[in-house]
Amino acid sequence: MNRKVFISFLGTGDYTPVKYQINELKPIESKYVQIASYQSLCKHFSNSDKILIFSTPTAFKTNWLDNGHKDKITKEPKSNIGLNNCFKKIGVHTDPIEIPEGKSESEIWKIFQTVYDQLEHNDEVYFDITHSLRSIPMLNMVLINYAKLLKEITVKGIFYGAFEVESEIKPIWDLTSFSELQDWTLAAAGFIHYGQSKGIKDLAHQEVMPILRNGYDENLMIAKEFFQLAKSIDAVTDALATNRGNEIVEGKIFENLKNNIENISNITFIPPFKPIIELIEQKTSWFNSDKDIMNGFRAVEWCIEHNLLQQGYTMLQENIFTYYCHIAGLNYKNINDRKIVSDAFYAINNKLKNDDPKVKLVQQLISFEMAKLYESLTQDRNDINHAGFKRANSADNLRNNLLSKWNKCKILLKLSQL
Repeated sequence: MNRKVFISFLGTGDYTPVKYQINELKPIESKYVQIASYQSLCKHFSNSDKILIFSTPTAFKTNWLDNGHKDKITKEPKSNIGLNNCFKKIGVHTDPIEIPEGKSESEIWKIFQTVYDQLEHNDEVYFDITHSLRSIPMLNMVLINYAKLLKEITVKGIFYGAFEVESEIKPIWDLTSFSELQDWTLAAAGFIHYGQSKGIKDLAHQEVMPILRNGYDENLMIAKEFFQLAKSIDAVTDALATNRGNEIVEGKIFENLKNNIENISNITFIPPFKPIIELIEQKTSWFNSDKDIMNGFRAVEWCIEHNLLQQGYTMLQENIFTYYCHIAGLNYKNINDRKIVSDAFYAINNKLKNDDPKVKLVQQLISFEMAKLYESLTQDRNDINHAGFKRANSADNLRNNLLSKWNKCKILLKLSQL
């Protein structure tokens, strides 16, 4: 089992007892939000789990120890119980971890390192940020992302005790969605900038699948739509990364993605996520959701944009065949029809005579320049497929060649608009 960790920062204020409540859980009365948070969130903690209370020297004197505050009039110490004894009353024993006051850049970095050093690999972390003064709230969010990457922690919750709210029961706000939004933002960035869907797919399984399994969560509808969105994005990137030409040309995968985006856009969810959905939509809007051989050429542009050189060369060559099958009235899915186009290119490039009437027909459609372009693509494609052992070329040359040959292909085929 992964270790569970409760993290909180001790403040310096002279707090008064109030009732705190998280979501619909039973309100808990305490002057310290850490007690209410712990009793609400950490009842399932075992002896191997951890409570980490970070305290500055000032907070240690005023709120960890008893009688740490002074009367405003008499200036004498006030009788009050510190957080240490409050924890002991509920059977919890923990020692505070000292951090500096955070009054300089070096002290802020020391706080960061101190908190990070307390975390272990695969920890499940509950953050109480109620008394994270000054730069610490921002520090927490940076720390969370840092630890997610390097220690693979899981954020089980981020909570803020809203003491300032004027009500009999003070809410403890669940701000976990901020961390979740960051995760989805990074995952979406991976798709938008690099054409990778793994981050979105992993998040869907990590966050959405538990809701789908339970089947009764209030966010069940949103979870279903997110899961379908993740599946359709993954289907698109898989098809593009593995040159699934038929799927790309048929356009069904793009139609499914378009429908999933439309469905989720009609649901009320985290408002900042909507622009991310719009970016995903823009990213794939250039593909036609109906059957369109131009999708194959659009896939070439996708490959160039995302540095998928091997896929780009393959897709360009194969979709040239698809293009000539289409304009010659042949079936681009039929392997024999594709061979007719291949024979036509071979005959032109090698100045051979071919008596097959279908080959002759295709030959008339292919310009000499296009035949030569295709042949040069074959050389670069083979260079990649044979790992550079037969015809060594640099990665930069292969990248530049693909772009220049694609641009020339657009001119020869008059593909001004895709």
